[in-house]
This record gives sequence, structure tokens and C-alpha cells, in this order.
Amino acid sequence: MENNNENKYQVIQQILVLESKIENKLRILRALDEDEWDSGAYDLHDQLFQIESTFSKLQDQTFRANKVIPRT
Repeated sequence: MENNNENKYQVIQQILVLESKIENKLRILRALDEDEWDSGAYDLHDQLFQIESTFSKLQDQTFRANKVIPRT
């Protein structure tokens, strides 16, 4: 029988998977934005910086939450 902590752990694991996917998408977006051969080069620089900064905070908190959940 699953308990609440196990459910929390499973949800955190799902969030970690999503974070990995988002991190990969951000890498792709950054590479596209830094393509100097394109007329729109670096037009997302400020936005990407803010997204990555905020995303890093989310990752830190998810990592901490993962450590806090008691494991049975």
C-alpha cells in the first residue's frame, strides 16, 4: 500500500524528468538564439537569461524537496 510520502516522492521524480526535458529545450533555444547567421540572433538573450535563472531556482527547490521526503 502506498502512503502519502511515496506519492510525493513519485511526483517529485516526475518533476525531475520534466525538468530534464525543459533543460534540453532551453539548450536548443539558446543555440538557436545564438545563431549569428540569423537576423534574429540574440533577440531572446534577456528572456533566456531570466528563464534559466528562474529555472535554476526551481531545480534547486525540487532537489531539496526530494531529499526532505521520508523514504520508507
